[in-house]
Amino acid sequence: MVLELLVEDTKEQSVVLPQNLSRQVASIVTNCTTVVLDIEKCMQRHRQRNIAWASSGREEVAQLLRGLEAHKAALELGLDTLTFHLAKEIKADTQDILDDTTRIRGDTAQILAEIEKLKARLGLGTSEAAESDIILQRTRPTTAVKAKDSICR
Repeated sequence: MVLELLVEDTKEQSVVLPQNLSRQVASIVTNCTTVVLDIEKCMQRHRQRNIAWASSGREEVAQLLRGLEAHKAALELGLDTLTFHLAKEIKADTQDILDDTTRIRGDTAQILAEIEKLKARLGLGTSEAAESDIILQRTRPTTAVKAKDSICR
């Protein structure tokens, strides 16, 4: 069951594995499946024969289990390789985000500088700009009412 899920995961398109790692994992999983099936066959052959189990079956299963352990170690190595690969991708993505953030900060500083230039061209200092904003805020509601009244007439 678990082996089947591993095979499906390596074939899934949304999981981006290096191509050679994907092939190796699929091959190891196939070999693991074969070994598990061989263990099941051996157990079936020796189910009712205790003497045969004692003489050959036990050693045969032990040998198959050693092979399964070797495949497990290979899968662990593949997992470590995948973890390293993903960490490199995350690092690259993080660097891209940091670069974008730096550019945005630069753009924001440039926008603020342009606003200050426009204020200077209009002859508005910071205190004059604040007074101008207050006057606009006070007159805006009455101007809107007057405009609405003149349109409705």
